[in-house]
Amino acid sequence: YFKIIFLSTPFYCINNVAISILNGLRKMKAYSLIRSFRWASLVLLIIIFSKCSLFKNVFFAFLFSEILIFIITSLIFTINKVLIFRVSKKNILDITSYIKYVYPSQILVSLNENIDIIIVEIFVTPGLLGVYSFSSKVAKSLNLVGVAIQTNFNPIISSCFKENKLAELASSCFKVREGSIKLFSVLVVFQIAAYYLLLKLYISDSSYIELFNYFIIQSFAVGIFASFTWAGGMLVMTRKIKENIYRVISKLLINICIMYTCLIIFSEPVGMFLGFSIVLISHLYIDKLFISRYLKIKIF
Repeated sequence: YFKIIFLSTPFYCINNVAISILNGLRKMKAYSLIRSFRWASLVLLIIIFSKCSLFKNVFFAFLFSEILIFIITSLIFTINKVLIFRVSKKNILDITSYIKYVYPSQILVSLNENIDIIIVEIFVTPGLLGVYSFSSKVAKSLNLVGVAIQTNFNPIISSCFKENKLAELASSCFKVREGSIKLFSVLVVFQIAAYYLLLKLYISDSSYIELFNYFIIQSFAVGIFASFTWAGGMLVMTRKIKENIYRVISKLLINICIMYTCLIIFSEPVGMFLGFSIVLISHLYIDKLFISRYLKIKIF
């Protein structure tokens, strides 16, 4: 399995970059088709491998799917001459200057996503940790929609900044905010209902149902946070790379402080779920602070 992952990862990473380039160039038809084909081909290959060979060979579906995407994106780039390669000292220095802050910030983002589970593990039983981990991941899945909105909004941010149309950017932020709030108001209700049905129909452990009310709090917190996820790339898209890493570090430190404080002050079930919710709201205010300070734009 490690060999398959080792072979698949380069294709996966290159394909992600290629898909991001298409999004950045606003070639949305190609962008949408490739993303759709990526998941459709993966599901189809999993079905084929599971029916026609040993189940362990299903892992090859990921490799073959990414190779197909690599071939398709290469053809699109070649035919449409999407990229023109010019190697120069200035380009290398620009890229180096960019990635020296972006990659560390991405590592910190990944750590920030999971640090709460590491902290909670110190204070609670394995059973309670399992419930918290599961409900947190389900609640956070709502933010995938927010990330999709951010992905499509990032090129607009970059374009407005490049053309010095900050007033237009502020207007676009208002429109996206209004639409996101309405969307997530509906999605939160749907998620809560779906989670309840999931517990009733497929999970026999009664502790999940007993803690269902805490999931409702988590879902609302994620819904509020996800309504403003579109603003998460504003500093990067406006070339405030160093400021963005300060933002991410601030979030990580706040995350650690709040989780520890809530778990020490409150009892087991309350502390971890309350900490989860307060952390997300505090992250929202950190985003507001940094964006308002460096871009003079109010996200709310």
